[in-house]
Order: sequence, then structure tokens, then C-alpha cells
Amino acid sequence: MKQVHVAVAVAVVNEDILIARRPDDKHQGGLWEFPGGKVEPGETTAEAL
Repeated sequence: MKQVHVAVAVAVVNEDILIARRPDDKHQGGLWEFPGGKVEPGETTAEAL
């Protein structure tokens, strides 16, 4: 199985948490997720965000 490395962030401000809803026409559309992205070769986790 291919491994995919990802970076995610949990942003909390005044007890509120930032989450995003995936577009309905995309993979797993309509689901909620934390902001993030795939970590590409040579990229840091901070850069992937």
C-alpha cells in the first residue's frame, strides 16, 4: 500500500475550532476536515499547510 504523508492543523481561537467542509463534487464530498495538505518530497510539514 502506498504511503501518503499529510500535515494538518487544529486552529483554536477563543475556544472556536476551524474546520472545513469538503466540496460536494470532490472525493468524500460533504465531510468535515481540518485544514491541511499532502507533504510533497522535499517539503516541510509547515510548507504543506
